[in-house]
Amino acid sequence: MANTDFIKEIAGDAQQIYIKHRILASLIIAQGCLESAWGTSELATKGHNLFGMKGEYNGQYVIMQTWEVINGENVQVPAKFRKYPSWKESIQDLANLYLNGLSWDKNHYKAVVGETDYQKATAALVKAGYATDPNYATKLNSLIFTYKLTKYDTTEGVPDEPSNPSTPDPVPDIPSKEYDGKDITLNQNLPKDVYFPQLHVSSQDGNQVVEVIGADPDLLDDTTGKKDIEFTITRTADNGIEYDLLINDNILYLDEKKFNHQKYFITMIEVDQEKTQQESFCKSCFRCRFE
Repeated sequence: MANTDFIKEIAGDAQQIYIKHRILASLIIAQGCLESAWGTSELATKGHNLFGMKGEYNGQYVIMQTWEVINGENVQVPAKFRKYPSWKESIQDLANLYLNGLSWDKNHYKAVVGETDYQKATAALVKAGYATDPNYATKLNSLIFTYKLTKYDTTEGVPDEPSNPSTPDPVPDIPSKEYDGKDITLNQNLPKDVYFPQLHVSSQDGNQVVEVIGADPDLLDDTTGKKDIEFTITRTADNGIEYDLLINDNILYLDEKKFNHQKYFITMIEVDQEKTQQESFCKSCFRCRFE
């Protein structure tokens, strides 16, 4: 797909965001071009995810390798990224981020919404910490200028969306971005952009925090009314880091609103090792107590 064809492909949806929410279409289009490599990135093609949003969308996700800092070193680890039905939902999700802000700052991206000068809008994104690339605003500005994207910052000639679409857009289940630390101390190594159910394991000192991929935890009530968490996970080539952290007295964080962002200590591990001629598999069952 040619660059101009990709722009035309997402321009209509970006303009609808501009009409409804006063977020510049030129900004959204430029971000889509830059972050998805003109719609050709693996994440954009497999998950219709243009902006690298992590987590799940209505339970849908793709597993991709991403970089995390562990023990002061950059390492690649598998992570969930949202899988959308189309690029339209990806664009709307970005708009939701700008409109709703962060759990600890609802106005975090307020300067972007309603801004009519694209250079001020891109500068506001960088100031808010949206991207770590110090040249992020410059790159967006160059795309907007080169491809004359400001022509899409208009309400004229944009067709209205049907009032009753045949297939309504799914409404994602968005809990909080991050636990606010009111009743337990928040580990500062937990991600700051959590919109989705996540399970993280932490070392006792809190220096290592890694997402546990592929675990489906069950919450159990004991006789005292306290809750325990149990889950089973099989060691694979992709989850060795988090698997090795799943040891007694290390900490699990269940970052989901309906579970009140609970914190657990690992107290019991059952390991069932199965060997074949090719390789050895370790399946472990974990039981944890709630703090």
